[in-house]
Amino acid sequence: MLDYWFRARYPIALALCALITALTLPLRGWLDLANIVMLFLLVVFVAAVKLGRGPAVLAAFLSVALFDLFFVPPHLSFTVVDAQYLITFAVMLAVGLITSHLASHIADQNEAILSKERETRMLYQLARDLGAALALEQVVDIVGRFLRALEMDSAVLINEGSAGQEALTIHGTLPIGDKARGLALTAYRQNTAVNDADSVFLPLAGATRARGVLAVARTRGALQPVVEAVASLSGIAIERIHYAQIAQQSELEVQSEKLRSSILSSCLTTCGHH
Repeated sequence: MLDYWFRARYPIALALCALITALTLPLRGWLDLANIVMLFLLVVFVAAVKLGRGPAVLAAFLSVALFDLFFVPPHLSFTVVDAQYLITFAVMLAVGLITSHLASHIADQNEAILSKERETRMLYQLARDLGAALALEQVVDIVGRFLRALEMDSAVLINEGSAGQEALTIHGTLPIGDKARGLALTAYRQNTAVNDADSVFLPLAGATRARGVLAVARTRGALQPVVEAVASLSGIAIERIHYAQIAQQSELEVQSEKLRSSILSSCLTTCGHH
């Protein structure tokens, strides 16, 4: 769909110029030439806002040509009898090009702002989902779904052992060969991003140390900050789960010790009565 729209932008610009020519041509005897110039410049502005810089530039040149051909005497000829019309053409073309540049620049900025807003909203939802995760499997699933929504293959390599161990367990759809595993270990040991031609490896850094590595197939550079944010949020979530499991284990050990002490005390009391 986007491909079709990209190819159709230039024909649409041509159609807009033809349409404004067809609409104004019957009014040639009643409209002042300055007003007709403004209508053509309006088409250039609309093309710049809706279609982009390239179609707008095409519309600017085509507008000058159509204005000369149909509205400047002698009609249906590119011959210019009055030299003052050359100034009109130059000003019309300059205004059209400047307008198209400014309008396209504003449209690009607006699209960048909207894209950044979408990314922020997605990352906020990711942070909420990771904050509610209670197990490593949930973290892996959430991260995988998030990156698949961005059409990115990924794998999460988690060190489920102690800090001195480097046994990274692989979860995800991205194939991890020997070379990729070596790069992932480098990213894990140095706690820094490692890149190659095919993938990027980002450490899942918690507050104390790296907890694993996020491997993502290399994609357009615009998404690199998003991937870095995903790795950071994932590292924090994994570390939280790690300490929650330690706390739970400690609580179980305390409760178990209390139970043993209670049973022993009960046994001693019973034996004392006998």
